[in-house]
Amino acid sequence: MPELFWFLLGCVTTLLTTLAALAYLRARRRANPRRPGPLPKRPRPRRIELSETRSLRELSESLGAELASLATGVEGQSQLLCESLGEPHRTAEHAEELWETIRRLRLFSEKLQSSSAVPDLELQPTNVGKLLAALVLEIEHYSNVALQVSLSTAPSLPRARTNVEALRTAMLFLIESVFDLEPNASTLLLQAQAEEIEDDKLVVRIDIEAVPEDGEEIRVKSPPEILFSYLAARNLLRAQGAGITLDHSPGLSAVASITLEATPQDAASGEYDDADSEGDSDTGLERPHQFGGVLIMEGNPTIRHMLARELHKTQRNVIVCADGVAAASLFAATPERFELLILEQESRRLSGEQVALRALTAKPELKILLISPAPGAPIDTELAARTHLKVLHKPFGLMELRDSLSSTLGPRPAGETDPPVPAEAL
Repeated sequence: MPELFWFLLGCVTTLLTTLAALAYLRARRRANPRRPGPLPKRPRPRRIELSETRSLRELSESLGAELASLATGVEGQSQLLCESLGEPHRTAEHAEELWETIRRLRLFSEKLQSSSAVPDLELQPTNVGKLLAALVLEIEHYSNVALQVSLSTAPSLPRARTNVEALRTAMLFLIESVFDLEPNASTLLLQAQAEEIEDDKLVVRIDIEAVPEDGEEIRVKSPPEILFSYLAARNLLRAQGAGITLDHSPGLSAVASITLEATPQDAASGEYDDADSEGDSDTGLERPHQFGGVLIMEGNPTIRHMLARELHKTQRNVIVCADGVAAASLFAATPERFELLILEQESRRLSGEQVALRALTAKPELKILLISPAPGAPIDTELAARTHLKVLHKPFGLMELRDSLSSTLGPRPAGETDPPVPAEAL
């Protein structure tokens, strides 16, 4: 019993001592003024995640708002352009503004296609540094706000295995996304570097960051409004096997990061081939071509006119028609006169694929440029196996059309001379 008594007494004494010490510390803290604590830490960025199931209403509202803005711009600028006819300065100004609005409309159509499904993409070694440099020029030319763009690339950046056009489009969508998150941003930072990840795998990382001005009022858009651009970019990048993240620190920055697989031959050296360097290549459009006609089948008169105008520059004979039956009849009458058929894939009465297969049966060396309604449109397997087939997807611009015509027509035949200049022109 004495042992138990002394044990209980020791426990009580320890408890009373502890309570007295706590009371002393509390009284001392109240008596002394509070010292300033450490500086608050910078908040961790919030990772933007996309839910696989978004309501149709949210998507419709986002699409409708952007499309309404584009339609208003096209209609308004067209009206202003018409009213300014006869005043060259105003006409040029409104034409430039209309061009910018139409460019945004085209980007919107590409975004809409990419947000639903992306077809298989052809990947090739790409000079990411030059692609980013071209992107900076495009942004500086078309941006409608005062924007400071900074580009930083590693000096020995390896080539990345990617699809050039799809990567460019995805980066434009991501730029929209980061500026939707930080609408007051005045600086765009683009950075590319090589990194090693697990198993010593070399990747190319691209960071796209929007930084707002200090002191500006923070206005953060809700996720449904940024969903569309980010969804389209994610689909385009995943189709190339690329990684993508989007992080946001409200009022500080919004950063989109892309990771691309480096090409195997560059993994050790960090070097790349300068595939885009200027040279004395003969594209087939640089000098006139004297022989070989072109048959154009396209239902849209605006596109027909654009195709014919570009081909006339090569001094080729051009014949145009609006449907498949007319195209088949024109080719069957004189197949030897045609070098190239430009065919709309989906046409009335007879499709472009059917016209192409019939023409290739009669003339296997014939070149075919198929105009597809969308990147995901399937192509007849027999026609796709042809080595002389090229495909141009809608929507396309004048520069893409010229590139496709150049690659389809190929270099000028050896020994061919320029057509003689008429005597009356001397």
